Amino acid sequence: ESTSNKNRNKRTSYRKRNKVDYVEITDDVEKDQHHSNDKKNPLQSIANLNREKLPVSPLAPSAPLPKFPCTNFCSWSFNEHSRVLLAKFHVINGHVEVKEEDEIFLLRMMERTDITVISENLAYGLNSKLWNLAYIKGFVDKEFHHKIRTFEKQNSRKDSTPTCTLIEKNGFLSMQMSDFINYLEKRCSDDADRTFSFTPFMCDSPKEINVDDIGLYLIDYDLVKLLPRCYE
Repeated sequence: ESTSNKNRNKRTSYRKRNKVDYVEITDDVEKDQHHSNDKKNPLQSIANLNREKLPVSPLAPSAPLPKFPCTNFCSWSFNEHSRVLLAKFHVINGHVEVKEEDEIFLLRMMERTDITVISENLAYGLNSKLWNLAYIKGFVDKEFHHKIRTFEKQNSRKDSTPTCTLIEKNGFLSMQMSDFINYLEKRCSDDADRTFSFTPFMCDSPKEINVDDIGLYLIDYDLVKLLPRCYE
């Protein structure tokens, strides 16, 4: 039987995230039914997305970065393994000054899709009464966020040396923002019990994780839109 006949009733769909193609092959009937149900129930659509098993490919090497600015007002560093660019702005006499050269470079790097950009101290001087987890948890409470990445710790040995890496798990996790803040507090606490319990989106039973072994990473959270009280 030819390959074309074997795949006659199959359909291939492509998904793209961070320049990595995800290929999913499903039966036409199953796919059509899946889409039909999604149109009738948007919440079910989100749940179906989170249940999909998508392969996570290793990160490809990023393109070379241009030369860092040298303004003495910001220190730049890049981790080639994690592809994280860190911009650490200096606090001088209680004030952070952003030079034009650093600002232009930062904005250009944020446009790239092959690296992650983290800035430090740009939020220095924010009102601590508004920008703290206890205050934010008080009004986000039961709101769900559907784009939380999950990383699981894996221990191994390399050349007789113990190593620890965080491996990204498939799909996104959906959880209440108050639960996510509770997770952050638990992870930073000194409690002997490292177990954290929460109820994921559209689940009837709670789920337990070890905060030392599971890393949760919230992405695409619109601060201005979702936290307007912090800008008062």
